[in-house]
Amino acid sequence: MAGEPISVGQIQKILNRVSVDIAGFKDKQGTTVVSGYVEYRQPITKRLDAVIGAAAYQASGEWGDVEGVPFKQIKFEYNF
Repeated sequence: MAGEPISVGQIQKILNRVSVDIAGFKDKQGTTVVSGYVEYRQPITKRLDAVIGAAAYQASGEWGDVEGVPFKQIKFEYNF
């Protein structure tokens, strides 16, 4: 497996399993905030998926900067 190039089809499969949501704003005081959530879904069987997700944020303003990853998860979803 090592050294073999990834095909375009494999890249498309991986990208179709990734979900990304990003939002941000800047208020009147000049504070900027960016937050987002990313999720990767790996099929295990026809009905069972493993899902890995995380949410993060970054904010900066005249009072300083803050960033973090407050939410991380690994879950299994079964479709009945």
